[in-house]
Amino acid sequence: MSNLVLTGELEPNKMIEPKLLTSLAGVDLSSPSSQYLLSLQSKESRKTMCYHLDKVARMLGANGHESLNWHGLDSITVLLIRNKLSLEELAPKTINAVLCAIRQTCIHSFSDPVNGMSADTLKRIELIKNIKGTRVRPERELKYEEIKGIELSCDDKTLLGLRDKALFLLAIGCGLRRAELTNIRMKDLRVDEGEIIVNGKGKKQRVAYPPIEIWSVINEYIEETRFEAIDEDFLFVSFTRSDEPRKTKKDEAIVGLERTSVNYIFSQRCKKAGITAFKPHDLRKTYATKMLRDGVDIKVVQLLLGHENLATTSENYDLRQFDEAKAFARNHSIYPVAA
Repeated sequence: MSNLVLTGELEPNKMIEPKLLTSLAGVDLSSPSSQYLLSLQSKESRKTMCYHLDKVARMLGANGHESLNWHGLDSITVLLIRNKLSLEELAPKTINAVLCAIRQTCIHSFSDPVNGMSADTLKRIELIKNIKGTRVRPERELKYEEIKGIELSCDDKTLLGLRDKALFLLAIGCGLRRAELTNIRMKDLRVDEGEIIVNGKGKKQRVAYPPIEIWSVINEYIEETRFEAIDEDFLFVSFTRSDEPRKTKKDEAIVGLERTSVNYIFSQRCKKAGITAFKPHDLRKTYATKMLRDGVDIKVVQLLLGHENLATTSENYDLRQFDEAKAFARNHSIYPVAA
């Protein structure tokens, strides 16, 4: 495939909704890219990697990842792809995710006994190194006034406001991911024990322990809006403009809240409260940092967040280090101490 030419400019960086890969219907299983995507356990990982593979396919003149001849890919073409992505100034983490998707797809191509990629070609592709480098991330830790501001913005005497308050408090009070919030079903609530079963990344479950004040808001939300819900129903649901839980047209089932809706909800509440916008994951980092500020052992925080590696917690979720770095950097003297 080294004679392939990268065609034109890339399409706008817009998320393309991938095909439903949780079902075999309509999936081209002869494509190594589809085989790779089906091997991923996380729905979110499948969406992300599907987007990356579609991007690569379009760079090589195909309409989508399933229509690209992955068996003909070679190391020179992969180097060209890496170089083009670098010229677009994408974050190193993003470029490396694309390279990972390519490598894994090539492994599935190699497994094809008829048209598969040769062992030599696969080895050359696997030897292509990742991009080194990091990007400054906009770390955000919500302060007391901001948290109270969001709470007050939800106290508008509407059921929608009650839902948003419960959603916000549970996110910042337990450090839950966006997908974990929207995946909570009624059966996951252990009200008597004060616990919630959380379905985390990679089909891993853990237990969250909301404080008493958060349980009071959750219980009020359930009593007002989810009193008819059954075990399999979602806790957090979509609302209509008339301040009622939204139902499907087909069977009038209550519609669960979408992950992307969480971003919109919080952005609107920020506008109403007059505070700087934050991302849902910032609430998870705020939770972790507060725990550490309060003297909780970092291994306990690791357990509560559901991290496999302690390094993930210490390096990515302890925002205290940034405050310390700022303080030292701003207050040190450029002049050496006089003898």
